[in-house]
Amino acid sequence: MAYTYNEPTVWYEFVYDTAVQVKEHGDRNVLVTNGFISPAALKELSPFIDALNIDLKSFNDDFYRRYCGGNLEAVKKTVEYCAARFHIEITTLIIPTVNDSADEIVLLAEWLAGLNPDIPPFIFQIFSALPTVTPTDTTGYSGAGKMSGPGKIELCLYRQCTGK
Repeated sequence: MAYTYNEPTVWYEFVYDTAVQVKEHGDRNVLVTNGFISPAALKELSPFIDALNIDLKSFNDDFYRRYCGGNLEAVKKTVEYCAARFHIEITTLIIPTVNDSADEIVLLAEWLAGLNPDIPPFIFQIFSALPTVTPTDTTGYSGAGKMSGPGKIELCLYRQCTGK
């Protein structure tokens, strides 16, 4: 059972009750979440969760405060807790001029690789039908693994994706 499209922690009691029943029937549970969950609620739900896809919206605390009304550290703690216990995947949507700094993506990739080089990061670009939204400029994000100097986004993403 995948809990997605709406943030599952918003309807935590339903997710918990359903996850227990799903496990009792021998099936698996996957959360697709923004990572804002209290440590106590996450610990309570953990025995019934098999995998998570966590939307790490940015690797910048100012972004989280301005656009999410939260903080990066809380999401990082969720990622760290889950990385030690479950299969997790990380999703980041690149928003032009907001969270598209190559340095920020490098920091994200290095941090994830430090937790576990097997965590797959999914970096998405915006495609919008709205003429006011510019698609993500992918210049500098392609050719994973071709650049060999430390701090290069291609190398970090290559290492993150391959574990090398």
